[in-house]
Amino acid sequence: MKKLVIILSVVAMVFGTVAIAGATSVYFDIGKRNGIDSPGVSLNYDIYDTLSEVAFSLEEGQSTWFNYALINDVSGKSGTYDITAYLDFDLPGDILGANPVPNPGELRLTNNPTQCRNGCLKSKTVSIDFSPVDVPFGKDGLFTILLSNVDVTWKGKGCCKNGWQPQTITATITLKKAPTPPAPVPEPSTLLLLGSGILGTAVFLRKRRN
Repeated sequence: MKKLVIILSVVAMVFGTVAIAGATSVYFDIGKRNGIDSPGVSLNYDIYDTLSEVAFSLEEGQSTWFNYALINDVSGKSGTYDITAYLDFDLPGDILGANPVPNPGELRLTNNPTQCRNGCLKSKTVSIDFSPVDVPFGKDGLFTILLSNVDVTWKGKGCCKNGWQPQTITATITLKKAPTPPAPVPEPSTLLLLGSGILGTAVFLRKRRN
């Protein structure tokens, strides 16, 4: 009987503590202010129509990905250029003063003359490399954005039957650390459960001394 009292008291205390602690998942909701800047080079792209409808929850260590943009064409002089892709979040709402998150990268364009049976035709090689971005939010919260890279050679329809092939950029979000939640206000039922465990343990110890 004494062992049963101890077990029930400990179980009540554990469940009471868990109820107060709460969950550590974070809800993400992608906003509408998304776009790509590429000074010095002409970049033809489309943001996916479904991007602003993306919403998901993550726990610490979890990741998810979604389509971000479609690169239709890149034109300009051969060279290396800066590129920045902006990803907007409606939730969590305390990111960079509620501004879209910049994702810096490097774009390399190489124009190559290609000799085909129908004469000289121009092709080009495009490489886009993005760096991962750590985004702090809330109190001590942290998640990472990683945009996929592009590495493709495009040719005109005279040589290549496929012509110009659009390239998809995806975004991967990883929750590294959930923010520290504010001190919770326990519900009456939670306090009753926790109090029952403490009271049961105190009664048992008192009887044991007597």
